[in-house]
Amino acid sequence: MNSIMKGFFLVCLLPLTSALIQEGIIRCGNDHHWRLTGYDPTIRLNERESVNNIKFPIPYTSTPAVTVSVHQLDTDRFQNLRYELRLTSVTTTGFKLSCVTWHHTGIYSLNVRWVSLSDSAQQIDSDGGIVVAK
Repeated sequence: MNSIMKGFFLVCLLPLTSALIQEGIIRCGNDHHWRLTGYDPTIRLNERESVNNIKFPIPYTSTPAVTVSVHQLDTDRFQNLRYELRLTSVTTTGFKLSCVTWHHTGIYSLNVRWVSLSDSAQQIDSDGGIVVAK
């Protein structure tokens, strides 16, 4: 590896030396158990959601960045697939995620992976490395 690439690699790693990274899986389950949202039925007929309040295992000192992605999805193959992940209320202690579907979509199970990241220098371990919580 040439010196330019080594320098670039080190620069990319420097911000992570004081990062707190946490992750988890949210099980939204079967949409038959989700509540109706009350959303305008002329736009989205029968919209329903599973609201999940997630608490971080280790609180952050500043609001972290949170990303979510579908980890597992099982649906009715005879209906159109419609879903939305709504990430709201991100704080230093947790966040709220709603799994949403509407119309005739049938979701048998939906699992969502989340990852949170903060670059606060106060969140390093005793060896000065990255703190990872699951």
